[in-house]
Amino acid sequence: MSRTRRAFDAIVIGAGVVGLACAASLGRRRKVLLLERHARNALENSARNSGVIHAGLHHEADWLRTRLCLRGRELLYRRCRLESIPHAETGKLIVGGAGDAGTLEALARRASERGIAARMLDRAALREREPLVTAEIALFVAPTGVVRTTALVRSLEHECDARSVVSLRSAEVTAIERAEGEELRVVIDGADFVAPRVVIAAGLGSDHLATCAGLDPEALGIRQRYVKGTWLALDVRHRKSVSHLVYPVPEADGLGIHLTRDLEGFLFAGPDAEWVETPDFELPRDAEEKEVRFAAALGRYFAPPIAPADLHPLTVGVRPRLSARGEPPRDFALLDARAHGIPGLVVTAGLESPGLTACLAIAEEVESRLRDLGL
Repeated sequence: MSRTRRAFDAIVIGAGVVGLACAASLGRRRKVLLLERHARNALENSARNSGVIHAGLHHEADWLRTRLCLRGRELLYRRCRLESIPHAETGKLIVGGAGDAGTLEALARRASERGIAARMLDRAALREREPLVTAEIALFVAPTGVVRTTALVRSLEHECDARSVVSLRSAEVTAIERAEGEELRVVIDGADFVAPRVVIAAGLGSDHLATCAGLDPEALGIRQRYVKGTWLALDVRHRKSVSHLVYPVPEADGLGIHLTRDLEGFLFAGPDAEWVETPDFELPRDAEEKEVRFAAALGRYFAPPIAPADLHPLTVGVRPRLSARGEPPRDFALLDARAHGIPGLVVTAGLESPGLTACLAIAEEVESRLRDLGL
């Protein structure tokens, strides 16, 4: 049986928010193919997060992760305003006790250095902002917010459609090979596609696809580990109890069990951090232990008594992390031919939080890298 073979100017693999943003950006001037292994777009982490628009505070100043978050926040808020994507600039409170003052003040200095509007609050000022938050001290970070992720995904899909991006779903890539000249061949069941530019933006599967291209993820430092996080919903009676997002002082494995809200004021707690060998999105079968632990964590800074029965499993996400357990966090990986030697191939990996915030800036960066290489 003969195989279908079609040529494009660019191929993007993965149709979460990052892949959609890359396809839409590349589609402005090129004929683009977008491949997604699931039957629908954005079924994994793009659909399983809190929708937080991060300020760009928590990582090193010279990291790509920080630069893309700062730029992405600006682009995302602009897109939300222009396209009426539901969102809110809620602000964030990072709360702690008197012993956390040094940590919070260091974060405040970092915010000032990055042009992020933030200020310290004493107990009285905190209570004025959030009467139900019990903490001695807090850092208020103004530009943090939330976006309705499903609406952002639809916006990116519509832009892809408007730019005539060809989308194939249920398309599992089995190989990425060098073809004639400077082109790359992307192989799926029953069809080959060629293009001089291929972008791997497949989230949890990015390192596997790098292997399909003949790369060594270990040698390149892009082997992904998986940290599973569960979100629990607070009972409806707590709706609108807070107007900000409320975070404890950051922990080694993440930002701690924090309190976020959606655009309707419903509250959610999480995520926790459970290292797993393979990604899975199964809700805990027996959530009692998590409910007890989450209730205790919230009780450290949230005044309304939270009983374990007030918490209900909501969703699960899996963070693709480049650092192993016990190692310090690592930067996003965005590798082009200068790193791996394959002309036209761009590989993303380790795009955990703030990947959603940064998605439009990641697309800009991919376009810029390809342009720098004459592509």
